[in-house]
Amino acid sequence: MAKIIKTILITGATSGIGKATLKLLASKGHKIVFTYNKRLSEAKKLEKNLRKNNEHIYSYKIDLEKHNEIKKLFSFAVKKLKTIDCLINNAAFFVQRKKFQYLDLDHVKKIMNINYFSVFLLCQLFVKASKSNREKKKWNSIINISSTAAKFGGVNFTHYAPSKAALENLTIGLSRELAEKKIRVLNVAPGVIDTRKDKNKRILKKVISEIPNNRLGKAEDVANLLDFLIDDKSEYINGTTLTISGGR
Repeated sequence: MAKIIKTILITGATSGIGKATLKLLASKGHKIVFTYNKRLSEAKKLEKNLRKNNEHIYSYKIDLEKHNEIKKLFSFAVKKLKTIDCLINNAAFFVQRKKFQYLDLDHVKKIMNINYFSVFLLCQLFVKASKSNREKKKWNSIINISSTAAKFGGVNFTHYAPSKAALENLTIGLSRELAEKKIRVLNVAPGVIDTRKDKNKRILKKVISEIPNNRLGKAEDVANLLDFLIDDKSEYINGTTLTISGGR
């Protein structure tokens, strides 16, 4: 059987889950446009290294809070990839945990602009570019990345968790609306992923004690799930949130 190559647009792919996903999908030959914001050197390094084995890897700098730039991003992706089979909305913005009464409304608006409204616009552009043809053989897919905080709220997360909960609700509604276009819409909700940012050993020990699998998640764990979800073998999975949290 011939290897199936997908064309993919993934946002926020120079660190963490995005970076691990980019590297895995690129290694399998998929054609990819990935975005970054401030990590120019890392983006160019990734692009250069990945192109050694896959010439169809393209980086694109964007501030997703500036929604007028999103159309330019999508035009660039279509120009490079011709078509887009899969949209992975991974980029997100987060400011430090804060108690509700001390939250700055401008920060909350920024979080919603990047974590929800940019995703909304990218999904709209993806849908408009997809042919309305239920008879086509393969499904296209949109995969959003939320967080277990969307369900449980977290602690001092009232600025962040609602933006992720909005993605989960969007996923459900879009999946029902877009099935006629043969577009699947999925959401992945990672638990605590080890990004090495929190070095407080006491807190880490407590968190790990609450995880049945007895370890923090790895970015590669989520990347492996995304790799499965973009594959045609997963085409009957639609309109749902898949939690990847080690049982927590």
